[in-house]
Amino acid sequence: NNAAYLGREFGAKVLMHRADVGMVQQGDMFWNRKFGSPLVRRLAPVLFGPLRGDQFTPEILLDGDADLAAFGFPARALSIPGHSLGSLGFLVDGAETPQGPGRALFSGDLFQNHGRPCLNELMDDAEAAQASVEKLKALAIDRVYPGHGRPFAFDEIEG
Repeated sequence: NNAAYLGREFGAKVLMHRADVGMVQQGDMFWNRKFGSPLVRRLAPVLFGPLRGDQFTPEILLDGDADLAAFGFPARALSIPGHSLGSLGFLVDGAETPQGPGRALFSGDLFQNHGRPCLNELMDDAEAAQASVEKLKALAIDRVYPGHGRPFAFDEIEG
């Protein structure tokens, strides 16, 4: 797990939403999730590597949206469930975009862009994901940096 490595090697503090903390404490990527057939649950460690051995407890736990300025990061954490119950996005004002300074969203796994920007194919809760998209529409986001694929303009999102 990259977060465990960064904490161990560089003393970085890890921030997570409380709803996903069991994933890293127990080393189980399906903790507190609906999806994952028995076959997928057995294949995931083979395909993605085991999480066991990298268990840790994050230093900062969130229950919802939060201003991160107190932690020295000029951004806002946004609770955007869908991919998982505790999915977070990070909204940064004044970020560089192709049109100049603007509002950027680092969306984690809510969105992907492999040819066309859209919701991630692996959603734990499609209804929650749609509610997260509606929440984001009200925030005048210029650029999205998805967890997978290339950055894109927010208004390019399909589905």
